[in-house]
Amino acid sequence: MRLPGIVSVTHSTRVASEAAVSQRLAVACDLTAAHLWSMVLPSGFGLDVDAQACALATERGGSRHRAAGIRGRRLELPASHLTMLNGILLTNPARTWLDCAALITWRDLVAMGDAILRHHLTEERDLQQIVSWGRGRRGVRPARQALGILDPQSESPGESWLRAYLISTGLPQPVCNFRVRIGEYDFRLDMAWPASKVAVEYDGEEFHDDAQHDRDSWRRSLLRQAGWVVIVVRKENLRGTDDIPSQVTRALVDARSSRPE
Repeated sequence: MRLPGIVSVTHSTRVASEAAVSQRLAVACDLTAAHLWSMVLPSGFGLDVDAQACALATERGGSRHRAAGIRGRRLELPASHLTMLNGILLTNPARTWLDCAALITWRDLVAMGDAILRHHLTEERDLQQIVSWGRGRRGVRPARQALGILDPQSESPGESWLRAYLISTGLPQPVCNFRVRIGEYDFRLDMAWPASKVAVEYDGEEFHDDAQHDRDSWRRSLLRQAGWVVIVVRKENLRGTDDIPSQVTRALVDARSSRPE
């Protein structure tokens, strides 16, 4: 297929072109389908998505698609797992999430699942059904583990990634975006264990202006005066999180020990 020189060859146009000239079923799947659905993608894929090979599937038993820039797959493709988006045949959001489970980290899978639910691309029951359908398939085990902690109230991939990490260390699941009323002010906490008045705040901005920094400091000061333990994790420190679970654990233990009998 020839395209005018003024047309940028993106991930989407490459998929659409290959599907158009193919004489057999061509279904965008896994990370390519996730990109087309605008799902949260792991950074290694998402930073340069148009340079990645496009994942294009045909039915199991057929021959793989073979072309430059195409990663051919053979998959079981029930009609109920397929849909059209902007003229491209692709897997639906729930099936896409399950297929990605075999390719990305568990924490990235949680972030993707949170975003799918937050943006109403699918419902939790659809994810439950696809995990049940996928029994025994590659990736279904991490998908089942992720399904138990997904939360559409998580507002960013960083928050989701951090929450998944904390839970993986054995900490109880926090409440996402918990609302706290202090006097006349209404605050939201990224992650909270309300009974213990412990919170973890994910600071996703690398650069805050002075006004925002002052607002954050004032807000957290009020919370601490009201008895909350507030632990702040900044974006640039997200990968060096080894001491965060111990901080949270200590705060939860201290809260239990200080409770009146």
